[in-house]
Amino acid sequence: MLADLLPELNRVAPRAPDDGPGESRLAFTDDAETAGLRFTFENGSTSLRQLPETMSGGVAVLDYDGDGWLDVYAVQGGAFPPRAGAPGTGDRLFRNRGDGTFEDVTARSGVAALPMAYGHGVATGDYDNDGHSDLFRTGWRCYALFHNRGDGTFEDATAAAGLSGDRDWPTSAAFADLDGDGDLDLYVCHYLDWDTTRPRVCPDPADHGRPTYCYPRDFAAMPDHLYRNDGGRFVDVTAAAGIVDREGRGLGVVAADLDDDNRVDLFVANDTTPHYLFHNLGGLRFEEIGVRSGVAANSDGGFQAGMGVACGDLDGDGHLDLAITNFYGESTTLFRNLGNNSFGDATAAVGLAAQSRFLLGFGVSFLDADNDGRLDLATANGHVNDYRPRVPYAMPAQLLRGLSGGRLTDVSATAGAAWRLPRVGRGLAVADLDNDGAPDLLLVSSDGPLAFLHNRTRGGHHITFRLEGTASNRDGVGARVTVAAGGRHWVAQRLGGGSYLSASDGRLHFGLGTADRVDSVEVHWPSGRVDRFAPLAAADEYLLREGNSEPGRVRAPKACP
Repeated sequence: MLADLLPELNRVAPRAPDDGPGESRLAFTDDAETAGLRFTFENGSTSLRQLPETMSGGVAVLDYDGDGWLDVYAVQGGAFPPRAGAPGTGDRLFRNRGDGTFEDVTARSGVAALPMAYGHGVATGDYDNDGHSDLFRTGWRCYALFHNRGDGTFEDATAAAGLSGDRDWPTSAAFADLDGDGDLDLYVCHYLDWDTTRPRVCPDPADHGRPTYCYPRDFAAMPDHLYRNDGGRFVDVTAAAGIVDREGRGLGVVAADLDDDNRVDLFVANDTTPHYLFHNLGGLRFEEIGVRSGVAANSDGGFQAGMGVACGDLDGDGHLDLAITNFYGESTTLFRNLGNNSFGDATAAVGLAAQSRFLLGFGVSFLDADNDGRLDLATANGHVNDYRPRVPYAMPAQLLRGLSGGRLTDVSATAGAAWRLPRVGRGLAVADLDNDGAPDLLLVSSDGPLAFLHNRTRGGHHITFRLEGTASNRDGVGARVTVAAGGRHWVAQRLGGGSYLSASDGRLHFGLGTADRVDSVEVHWPSGRVDRFAPLAAADEYLLREGNSEPGRVRAPKACP
């Protein structure tokens, strides 16, 4: 079967029209300090080198107050292990003022008073379909569900939603309507069994036995969990749904319809063990097809140290591809979606093998940074252990520009000083924070300041869509949008989860290159309904509400300063 797929895997997609704006120089600046996004993630590291210390650090974007501007939620770690009865660890909520600056509203929003332990990651989703985005936080041995009241404040809904109690070591999470009933269910990755009462010390023989962070395969894996949303209460249906996870050590998850059957599947990036692809059979039943589909291992048959996952149509063939960050020396892996639940390892073919091999990646996301109509790829990088001078510890983030045929080239060195600064990178989220049509990035560093990589690129045209389901879930997770403009077609999907411990902009952003208008837009909703719109002006943001024949115009973004 693999031999039959090789010609398809190594093909080069038809060359896209030459886009003048696509040749513009990518330009970013780190504006966290001037924007008021002042936050440092504290990993709580000690001389014992307890493994959770080096694996944490997530960030999320959401419009918590419904004013049309994305706000920022940063998860805090703190002392590890956390002390029983200790106050909250210091998560921060920053409100976007809409003028390029943010204000800390942690206290005013009620977040400061919410119970939380040492933090790992965060997911966003309107789980009760009330039009307000809620927060799901993973922390050491616990979950936390923060319900958005819709008045600018949050309340703790963890116990009421059935999510309290001991939860071992949860990592990334994804909201998605997995049973097609119109509300968001929840998938939570879990890592491994770490005992803080008797922490294992792992000496480094190359450094006189100095303690180092342990190898994950030396510890028992903890199983992932799937929760069905029953009217706002989450019921564990992991076993009944066919989610079998004995050796996963899950770190990244994305919820997406990967085979275009109008049912949302789940891809899980596992650390040093086979990745999972849970194919949705309907009726909240899944079949794990990672090996059969070609995503369990790389082309050499090796199981890699999967951290984060990105999902997008890199080569423009209408199928969603997967990119997974891995350990130092392994490179980021690109699985090209060949259709019919078949994937091939195209890492070398797209240029990732050589360009990312000597980085250790965590957060990862596709974006069209210059709006040329081709997806780019960004990763947050940083080692788990400090092995200097043998290998780097802090590492620069990487920006890989998309070329024709889905190939990628590293432009980090010329995209601004923010991409050259070494960090111990972990979480990564993509969001257009200033609503100018150019995607920005937020990057969490372990024991380092939050970075706001503000996109200053003068690229091509674009269009942005905010989805609102009616028969489908309100967030529109699982909706597939196809845009036609200037003789080209683009496909994107409203995803659940993605990256590493983080949540990105839920709006769908399309770079259009030289096209200044969209000829047609087609939305396939999870309910099965198909809505069509045409034509639309570029450089605008539209609200597409399921069942409405006309799009709502949200705004025409301001010019890039």
